[in-house]
This record gives sequence, structure tokens and C-alpha cells, in this order.
Amino acid sequence: MNVKIYKSRFILEHKFSGSKSLTHRYLIGAFLLNNGIILDNIAINDDITATLNFLKALKKEIVFTSNNSLYIKPSKELHFDILTIDVLASASTLRFLLPLSLNFAKKVVFNCNESLINRPLDVYLDLMDKCNLSIVKNDKQIICSGSINLDYYEIDGSISSQFITGLIINALYLKKAITIKVIKPFYSIDYVKMTIDVFNKLVYDIEFLNDDTIIVHQGKNDLLWDNYFIEGDYSTASNFIALSCLNGSLTSYNLNENSLQADYKIIEILKQMGGNIRFIKENKALYSINNSLLLKGVAKQLKGIDVDIANCIDLGPILMVVASFANGTSHFKNVDRLKIKESNRLKAMIDNLTLLNVNIKYKDNEVTIIGKKEYYNNVTLNSFNDHRIAMALSVFALLNNGVIIIKDAQCVNKSEPQFFEILKKGCKENAICYE
Repeated sequence: MNVKIYKSRFILEHKFSGSKSLTHRYLIGAFLLNNGIILDNIAINDDITATLNFLKALKKEIVFTSNNSLYIKPSKELHFDILTIDVLASASTLRFLLPLSLNFAKKVVFNCNESLINRPLDVYLDLMDKCNLSIVKNDKQIICSGSINLDYYEIDGSISSQFITGLIINALYLKKAITIKVIKPFYSIDYVKMTIDVFNKLVYDIEFLNDDTIIVHQGKNDLLWDNYFIEGDYSTASNFIALSCLNGSLTSYNLNENSLQADYKIIEILKQMGGNIRFIKENKALYSINNSLLLKGVAKQLKGIDVDIANCIDLGPILMVVASFANGTSHFKNVDRLKIKESNRLKAMIDNLTLLNVNIKYKDNEVTIIGKKEYYNNVTLNSFNDHRIAMALSVFALLNNGVIIIKDAQCVNKSEPQFFEILKKGCKENAICYE
């Protein structure tokens, strides 16, 4: 599917679905506890489908009580000779669940999309000599056997925090005390803090010491049935927040003012650039069970910024779009990890923004953009089948004077299948159509 986008003013009032990152963690937590937790406001997208596929492979009964609420029924633990899990393109699902899955089968087969096969598994591969572990890749599958069951791990923190979360989850299932020492630099540290926060809320006992040492304590307390509301997703919302600061306004619900989501940093960065963003307490049960925060952005030209995106690397694409329209020069440091995402996001953004006549340069792990107020383009852009690229380019397109076509725009299904419908709802002109 291609999408054609024209310039439009943007005014939106919207309730955001739950954070994809949090939904993964709460689903896995509900599985570990096996006592019947209800999860409200969950994300519904391709990545979450991958984690639900893990639960279904283990014969868990999942009952949707509404479109965005589900209940996982308690059940007996099963074991298999071969366990096959369709993880699609979800690196989170694969990295979170590879160690855990080995506890339920002699052999675990992960069916993967091509983009996932090519993403790094270095941390687990490095454990093969230390553990009774085998990991073999082919064109469409990752085949694993053995176990990951050490007391102490030293992990390279520069690759992906998802491996650390995977080791924590496995230890919680085994009721095993472990220590994880992270070798700095420790990128995406906020995702590990999120993991620890979620599982401690589920009455596990995990400590994070000196920002480089995680201690999982043996055992857990028993948690009776409970209901958890998942806060809105800053990963998707970041695009709408940025757009509202550049050309319009946004009133959004379910977004936590004190969120541990890494992409919450979009708020801090846009405020530094001059964005008019604020949270207001409102009691609107219609929008949220446990959270009534209101965010507003008002259009104005922002100013350039110098920012290190090492710990919010996924914001790279949308921040580059914002910088393209900002007054002055922006510098984004530590951008190289963008190369190893669903696509080479660094190349994707440089190629597309260059086509859009943005003054963008890359050198030595840093991107420099000299922004300007307006652009005049009629061009077709490549999403590289990457949801973050498609979303960021859509924001550019609504600000651009002309017509922009984005190829393979269906890739937004990975994180928010309704992305373009939400955009259309906020456009004051008939600005978006599908081809």
C-alpha cells in the first residue's frame, strides 16, 4: 500500500492505545504469574501479535474482554519436543522470549520475517560456549535448543537492552537469583528501568545498582488476581506531538507525565526546542482508568538543538523531521545504532530527507541538519518497510507544500495499524489517500 499526502493543518483530540513496550512486558508478566490478570488498554499491532503467538504456542487461553482488554486464563504448564513460535518481525518478542522458551521444549523454532533474521543476536550467541545452548539461523527460522541458566552475566550494553530483559524474564521464571553486569556504554537504559518497574509492580524483587548492575532475587511473592491499565504509547504519540508543535494542536489522553518509556524524551526535547507542551490534570473517566493527563501543543517554529539520542535512538527519524523545519542548526549525536533497526534507519532518513531538499549531513556518528521554515516537493519516498520511517515521513508530508507519496506504508501495522486513520481524523483538509 502506498499513501499520498498533501499539506494540511492538524488539530486532534485522541486517546492513545497502550505502550507497545509495556504491553509486551505485562503479557509476559501475566504468563509468569499464571493467576488470571486482566490487562486494559493493550496495544494491538503486529509486534504484540508475535508475543501473543508465544502464549498461544504454549496453549494459553486468551480471552479478549473488549477490543483493547484481555484476560489470560490460568493453566497447567506444558512441555513439547518441538515448540514453534511465529515471531514475525518483532525483535522484542524474539529477544525477550528466547531464553524463556527453552524451558518448555527440547527444540524451539522461531519463524521470522527477513528483517528480523538479519538483526543481531550477539548476546545470546556469545553465551553458547558458556551454556548448553545451540542457536542456528536459516533464511526464515532461528532454531534453538539447550538452556540459559547462569548465575552471573556480563553483557555488552551497546547492542540492545532487549537481551537484558530476556535474561531477567528467564530468571524470574526459574525463580533463580542472578546478577547481570552491564559493560558500558549502556544504551537504551530506560527500557531496562521499564522492565524492572513492571515486574516489581507484579511483586517480583529486582534491584538496579549504579546504573550498571541488575540483581534478580530468588523467588517471588504471590500476587492475587488484579487489573492493570497500560499507559498510552509515546512511540506512536511522538509523531503526533511533533506535528502538533510544528503545525496545529493535540489534546491527548492516557499519556503519563512521569513515564519511564524511552520515547517520553520527545517531550523534553521538543520543550528545549521551544515547543508549547504542557500537562493538565483532568478527570475524564471516558479516556482513562487511572490516568487523566492532558497534553497540548501549539504551532510555532522551533529552534535547532544539540542532543545525544543514544538512549532514545528510536526517536531519531521523527527528530530529524522536526529539525528539518526548525530555525537554525541541529546536531544529533550517537546515531549509528539507527543502522541496525528494522531497516538502516540512518540511511533511510538521509536518503529521503536529501530527496526532500533538506540540508542534512552525516559524519562520525553524528547527523547535522540546517532547518528552514518551508519546503516545496512533489516526490515519492521509500519507507524501507519500516514503521518509524513511514510515520516520520508522514509528518514531513503534512508540512510540505506539494504532494508526497510514501511507498509500502502498510508497515505501520508493526506498531499502530490505525496510524493513518488517526492522522486523517486530525487533518483539517482532505490530505491523505491510499493508492
